[in-house]
Amino acid sequence: MSPATLTAAMADLRPAPGNPIRRFMVQNSRSEPWSQAERRFHMFLRAHGYDRWRSNVWVGIDGDSFPVDVLFDDLPLAVEVMSWAFHGNRENFQRDNDKIAGLVGAGWVYFPVTWRMLDDDERLTRTFAHAWDSAALVSLDQARRVRDTVTELGLPDRD
Repeated sequence: MSPATLTAAMADLRPAPGNPIRRFMVQNSRSEPWSQAERRFHMFLRAHGYDRWRSNVWVGIDGDSFPVDVLFDDLPLAVEVMSWAFHGNRENFQRDNDKIAGLVGAGWVYFPVTWRMLDDDERLTRTFAHAWDSAALVSLDQARRVRDTVTELGLPDRD
């Protein structure tokens, strides 16, 4: 069930205990986070006015495909929300590091986010702003080459 379907269903509910928290969770799932940590980072982005980003975008790098947690439409900035629960085995650890190496090698600015970072809004705000500024320093020509190097895979639209 998509976030849009859940949002429509929530609109039809009569007032009841628990509905405010349900609405909060549905609203903060509209960007389709794959984990609670991703949901918290998406909330951070919205709260701080960052827009024109997409979540869990599949990209092709050197003949392989990887999901990237957050990509920005106008900047070569890739964010990965790292968690021990997902990355706690050798295969996932290696796959993510292959993805990171491919992104950085193609000229992207890479920014990792951990659960602990999400608990320190002041520090996350400051460090993310530095990553944003670094990505903004990339020249327009370089940004075009970066976009051409990492190609987004065509996936069907979700409702």
